[in-house]
Amino acid sequence: MHALIITKRCISLYRTSQWIHILGLPMLGFIYNSTPPLSAIPLLLTLVIGSLYLAHGYAVNDLFDTMVKYRNSPSQFYREKGISSRTALLFCYAPFFINLIIVNLLSQKVLWLVISGWVLSYIYSAPPVRLKSRPPFDLIINSMGFSILFLIGYGAHNTPDLNSLLMAGLFFILFLPLQLFHEITHLKQNQSENTTTVAARYGVKTAISLIFIFLIAFILWSFLLWTRGISMYIPLLSLIFALYITVYLKTYGNDFSKVFSGNVRMHVRFISIIYGIGMSIIFLFNR
Repeated sequence: MHALIITKRCISLYRTSQWIHILGLPMLGFIYNSTPPLSAIPLLLTLVIGSLYLAHGYAVNDLFDTMVKYRNSPSQFYREKGISSRTALLFCYAPFFINLIIVNLLSQKVLWLVISGWVLSYIYSAPPVRLKSRPPFDLIINSMGFSILFLIGYGAHNTPDLNSLLMAGLFFILFLPLQLFHEITHLKQNQSENTTTVAARYGVKTAISLIFIFLIAFILWSFLLWTRGISMYIPLLSLIFALYITVYLKTYGNDFSKVFSGNVRMHVRFISIIYGIGMSIIFLFNR
């Protein structure tokens, strides 16, 4: 029973409920480079690799957040997590090493993408670099880590080319405003833990302005993809998504306490999932 409890606490480091929807990114990359019917085994391996990639990234972030919070105090770490920092470190890096083995079953082209994700997760979360507390690098590194997932899915078949890199760039830009939503929602927590984010350093009003700027860049980038011969439905869908988020935020005016409640963040997450579903349909039938 004790071993089961310890294992459960270790697995909780992976925070699966926070990223399960992000598995749509490697799936989109896979679909973008496929034609129906989709190959089941490569797709399954893609999702497994994506899951291990995210589990490792989220666990590393949780591990170092806790260590920084308690200034590497083993007793306080154990008091919060119920496991030692060494045990947590083992469980954090297990998904990465397992991934290095599994990725060879899919494509060696993906190996360097997984390693790149590992590097990004480390410099984002771990001292002394800890770019998570060095805005605007917090936004850039976080968005890069997520956009790699698209390339992992694409790399299941072919080496990433210019168009796939440009498409990954679209998702990179998309995650910039989404990350700002996250930062503002957790503003008080970040401040209490001395984590300096864009929202914490420059204020909520500036962060909201950046959200609108990034949404404009998101629209412009999608039209750039159109000039590359990619379906006109992609900029159309991106425009609808950005306009919806803009109008949705504007309805709250300057009442920031309501705009960045947990419910609003979940609503934006839901709309982002709808956008991803729309992209998958375009990739499948009108690329």
